[in-house]
Amino acid sequence: MTVVILDNEAVQAILQPRHPKFRAVASRLEAARWRSANHTRLTLHVPATVQVEAGWDRTSPDSVQINRYPITISALDSPSADAAARIVSEYSVTPADAHVGVLCQKLAARDIRVIVLTSDPDDIELVASPTTITALRI
Repeated sequence: MTVVILDNEAVQAILQPRHPKFRAVASRLEAARWRSANHTRLTLHVPATVQVEAGWDRTSPDSVQINRYPITISALDSPSADAAARIVSEYSVTPADAHVGVLCQKLAARDIRVIVLTSDPDDIELVASPTTITALRI
């Protein structure tokens, strides 16, 4: 199974069709949706803190484009919040990046392949350590 996680800029790109990275992200999401439709075990995830940071209100008419994708919003439970707080403290990253890192670690611990669509692969690889993930620059 493979999980594709969207970071803040990936979500913002899909929310704003005039965003300079819209096509890059949209093409990757369409490829993911195609694989999913062809029974490849692939899911799309956005950490809840990324949703907030990106300003994605799922009930807004402006969210029509992104809402058409089958994206799972990953909650931040208490143990994950503690782990994310440690990541923020250790690496001086945003809470959203820390949440991405915690989600990567949780999924990789279950032998799930993780791909993150991000504008900053170096930060994402750092917060996901010691797990191995694929951070694709958008």
